[in-house]
Amino acid sequence: MPNQVHMDDFSQGRIGEAIQQSPYLSKRVTSNRTRLRKIAGRALYLRGSETVIQTRSIDADIVVNDEVDLFQEGAVEKSKERLGSSVSPLYRAASQPTYPEVGIDVMYEESDKRKWFIPCGRCGYDQTLTWDDNIEFTTDLQNVRIVCMKCKKPLDISAEGHWVAGYPGRDVHGYHVNKLLSPRANLKQMLARFSAVEDVQKLQSFYNADLGIPYRPRGAKPSITDFVRENYIWKEPAGRDSYMGVDVGTRLHISIIGREDSLTPYRLIEQVYVSEFDELDAIFRRYDPKLTVIDARGDPRKTLEWAQRYPYKVYRWQHHPSKTEPAWNDDTQEVMFDRTAMLDLMYAWLRAQPPRCILHSHISPDFTAQLTALVRELVRKGGDEGRLVPRYTSARPDHYAFALAFAIMAAAEFGSRSTAQVQTVHKDELVRTSVGRILPRWTGSEIARRSWR
Repeated sequence: MPNQVHMDDFSQGRIGEAIQQSPYLSKRVTSNRTRLRKIAGRALYLRGSETVIQTRSIDADIVVNDEVDLFQEGAVEKSKERLGSSVSPLYRAASQPTYPEVGIDVMYEESDKRKWFIPCGRCGYDQTLTWDDNIEFTTDLQNVRIVCMKCKKPLDISAEGHWVAGYPGRDVHGYHVNKLLSPRANLKQMLARFSAVEDVQKLQSFYNADLGIPYRPRGAKPSITDFVRENYIWKEPAGRDSYMGVDVGTRLHISIIGREDSLTPYRLIEQVYVSEFDELDAIFRRYDPKLTVIDARGDPRKTLEWAQRYPYKVYRWQHHPSKTEPAWNDDTQEVMFDRTAMLDLMYAWLRAQPPRCILHSHISPDFTAQLTALVRELVRKGGDEGRLVPRYTSARPDHYAFALAFAIMAAAEFGSRSTAQVQTVHKDELVRTSVGRILPRWTGSEIARRSWR
């Protein structure tokens, strides 16, 4: 399941209850722990996707992944590795879909794509049920029914049906079902969600939960064709003007932008990931960016320690919904900025005419996929009665997108306001900031950020 809390609740409330109420099962259970149950000599391991790394010592004959669209990155492949020693391995995945080309949608598209067909009791036409072809409703939305797509007479969904594969030759079986096949489906509620054209959450629920199909809501989905790309060679000028962003997760994803002078646009000069902060140090020393922004949320302790190595040159980003402009704090080495506003800034720089930031024409497919993973939606803040607010959502990795957003935020703060060279501050000098604060003595030879402009 997506996380261990859900799995533990399921294990206790459903599996544990079934064992307790069944004398037959109770006699066959030899171990009855929440995360490991032994039944008839077989072991059932129950794990959340965020703890799948803890299953390295577990061999399995069957792996079942539930709600894979909500899994942690890499968890599906990690779980499949447990089948490596099985003579007859079996893998099964199930999920409500979210967005196209993500999770269960990718798996289904690669399968033989089976759908359930039932015949019409009146005309005999064999069909699979879809909302557009099989649903009739009145204009007042009070009456809705399922009909045959051919003769338009009421259709008996309990009629004996059969599976039809769209691609019979494929080895992997994939099955698609939706609520139209269920006698318990509330068609009026489904119609209400379908009709809520201005409510993104209800529409998303209609397509994903009711129809079982991926849906990308109306909104600004970035495309790589929206951005200017050039085949260029980066020439490091004497007065280097580069900025770095670091997204922190299981890996440290890095984006660095730079420009040769104040009259030229910024260009993406590096996109790479490393595993350790020592490796990040090497990248930092190589490019010596004027200003770096790193995500404070991924590992608060390590990012704080790393930022403190480079005072006034590294700032930790914290999401703050009321800060629609970045607020920099020199004392804590933090920058507060709303997540949506920050991503809006990045895409605005990439789409600007003339462009403010240019991408290389040969950037990696991984970078391209992550940069275009985010979808700008309108969601209701505070529940169904709340006001609509913009928010970026993503159902696939987006680390490089955030790293680039951090780098652009840094460039917008320092580079776009000053064309001066980085100042040299000698150890015996005291420097007064623009707000009148006296900084302590500095022993370094060079330092950047607003305090030194």
